[in-house]
Amino acid sequence: MQSMRAAYDKGQRPENARISFVDVHEHRAQYDNPETDTLPKLLKHLVAEIDAGPAPALWVSRIGGNEHNMLSLLEHDRPIDFILPGHEHLGLQDGAEIVTCAYIREVVSTRLERNLKYLPEILEFCPVPLIQVQAPPPIGDTDHILNNLGAFGKNLTGTPRIAANAFRWKVWRLQSQLTEEFCRGLEVPFLENPDPVFSDGGFLRDDLLGRDPTHGNRKYGQIMNDLIVQIARGEAEVPA
Repeated sequence: MQSMRAAYDKGQRPENARISFVDVHEHRAQYDNPETDTLPKLLKHLVAEIDAGPAPALWVSRIGGNEHNMLSLLEHDRPIDFILPGHEHLGLQDGAEIVTCAYIREVVSTRLERNLKYLPEILEFCPVPLIQVQAPPPIGDTDHILNNLGAFGKNLTGTPRIAANAFRWKVWRLQSQLTEEFCRGLEVPFLENPDPVFSDGGFLRDDLLGRDPTHGNRKYGQIMNDLIVQIARGEAEVPA
């Protein structure tokens, strides 16, 4: 959401469209109680905040998304790899410990559930159609990642190593599949990134990289904002 919000705030706005951005983390400290589940109270507050403006045509969720980077951005002391069904052509990394796709699926699912578990409650409070947006594709430029590690570089000992591109892409793709499956169970459309944001290798285009190892820049945000406005206006559809 950072890139989408930055693009809008800097004036790169779709014509005749208004987008409101609500970051749950900005409100959580006021409403969270570690001993009770206060999400409904928080959601009621957010709905009231949105209702104070013009009636929205669409709600867009960017819940989660960074789980694949937490698991795969940096190479572990014992590198692992797996075969993702449908993408066997990506091969396996030499010297890596081979694990099953089912194992990686379970690990990714556990992390995803920490955030996606809130989506049903958000859907319950949502007064208009809701869609979930796919996480940005991984960054293929390892030099860019190393030069912009940010929080990923904290508390590291030794020289950081970026995991193999193919491995990182497979974890991202698997996460997308799992998120789509979860959304399908709720009948919430899952919006994948449009073709123009991808490089030939399936990574985030070099001119769309943000100033960190995981996000897109304002140009990427503008592309996503434009697409979402088209969907809200009925000029585009979320692919089935």
